[in-house]
Amino acid sequence: MRRLSREKIHRLAEIVVDVLQKHPGVTVRRDLRQLRWDVFTWIDQILQMDEEIDARVREKLRRAYRHVPEGGSEWQILYRRLYDEELQGLGKYRR
Repeated sequence: MRRLSREKIHRLAEIVVDVLQKHPGVTVRRDLRQLRWDVFTWIDQILQMDEEIDARVREKLRRAYRHVPEGGSEWQILYRRLYDEELQGLGKYRR
Protein backbone atom coordinates (compact mmCIF):
# COMPACT_ATOMS: atom_id res chain seq x y z
CA MET A 1 0.00 0.00 0.00
CA ARG A 2 1.41 3.35 -1.05
CA ARG A 3 1.15 5.98 1.67
CA LEU A 4 1.58 8.95 -0.66
CA SER A 5 0.58 9.28 -4.29
CA ARG A 6 3.18 10.14 -6.90
CA GLU A 7 1.54 13.56 -7.21
CA LYS A 8 1.99 14.22 -3.50
CA ILE A 9 5.61 13.11 -3.64
CA HIS A 10 6.10 15.42 -6.61
CA ARG A 11 4.59 18.30 -4.65
CA LEU A 12 6.85 17.57 -1.67
CA ALA A 13 9.87 17.62 -3.98
CA GLU A 14 8.77 21.00 -5.35
CA ILE A 15 8.38 22.37 -1.82
CA VAL A 16 11.83 21.12 -0.78
CA VAL A 17 13.48 22.69 -3.82
CA ASP A 18 11.58 25.97 -3.32
CA VAL A 19 12.70 26.13 0.33
CA LEU A 20 16.30 25.38 -0.66
CA GLN A 21 16.22 28.11 -3.29
CA LYS A 22 14.92 30.70 -0.82
CA HIS A 23 17.27 29.77 2.02
CA PRO A 24 20.05 32.40 2.26
CA GLY A 25 22.72 29.84 3.15
CA VAL A 26 22.05 27.59 0.15
CA THR A 27 23.25 28.11 -3.40
CA VAL A 28 21.56 25.85 -5.95
CA ARG A 29 24.02 25.01 -8.70
CA ARG A 30 21.97 22.45 -10.55
CA ASP A 31 19.18 22.53 -13.07
CA LEU A 32 16.01 22.94 -10.98
CA ARG A 33 14.13 20.25 -12.91
CA GLN A 34 16.93 17.77 -12.27
CA LEU A 35 17.10 18.75 -8.61
CA ARG A 36 13.34 18.27 -8.22
CA TRP A 37 13.65 14.85 -9.88
CA ASP A 38 16.51 13.89 -7.55
CA VAL A 39 14.52 14.96 -4.48
CA PHE A 40 11.46 13.11 -5.80
CA THR A 41 13.54 9.95 -6.28
CA TRP A 42 15.05 10.27 -2.81
CA ILE A 43 11.62 10.66 -1.14
CA ASP A 44 10.23 7.77 -3.16
CA GLN A 45 13.12 5.50 -2.15
CA ILE A 46 12.66 6.37 1.53
CA LEU A 47 8.94 5.60 1.33
CA GLN A 48 9.62 2.28 -0.41
CA MET A 49 12.17 1.34 2.24
CA ASP A 50 9.68 2.26 4.97
CA GLU A 51 7.00 0.08 3.35
CA GLU A 52 9.39 -2.88 3.12
CA ILE A 53 10.45 -2.51 6.75
CA ASP A 54 6.83 -2.12 7.84
CA ALA A 55 5.88 -5.36 6.06
CA ARG A 56 8.79 -7.27 7.66
CA VAL A 57 7.98 -5.93 11.13
CA ARG A 58 4.28 -6.76 10.81
CA GLU A 59 5.15 -10.29 9.69
CA LYS A 60 7.48 -10.73 12.67
CA LEU A 61 4.74 -9.50 14.99
CA ARG A 62 2.22 -11.91 13.47
CA ARG A 63 4.58 -14.88 13.82
CA ALA A 64 6.16 -14.18 17.19
CA TYR A 65 3.47 -12.27 19.07
CA ARG A 66 0.15 -13.74 17.94
CA HIS A 67 -1.58 -12.89 21.18
CA VAL A 68 -0.84 -9.14 20.97
CA PRO A 69 -3.70 -7.24 19.31
CA GLU A 70 -2.64 -4.80 16.64
CA GLY A 71 -2.82 -1.13 17.60
CA GLY A 72 -2.66 -1.64 21.36
CA SER A 73 0.07 -0.06 23.45
CA GLU A 74 2.01 -3.33 23.75
CA TRP A 75 1.81 -3.86 19.99
CA GLN A 76 3.04 -0.32 19.36
CA ILE A 77 6.01 -0.79 21.70
CA LEU A 78 6.95 -4.07 20.03
CA TYR A 79 6.45 -2.56 16.58
CA ARG A 80 8.76 0.39 17.38
CA ARG A 81 11.43 -1.91 18.84
CA LEU A 82 11.36 -4.27 15.83
CA TYR A 83 11.26 -1.33 13.40
CA ASP A 84 14.32 0.20 15.05
CA GLU A 85 16.11 -3.15 14.88
CA GLU A 86 15.38 -3.34 11.16
CA LEU A 87 16.75 0.18 10.65
CA GLN A 88 19.89 -0.66 12.62
CA GLY A 89 20.36 -3.72 10.44
CA LEU A 90 20.34 -1.43 7.41
CA GLY A 91 22.68 1.06 9.08
CA LYS A 92 19.95 3.72 9.18
CA TYR A 93 18.81 5.97 11.98
CA ARG A 94 15.52 5.89 13.80
CA ARG A 95 12.74 7.69 11.97
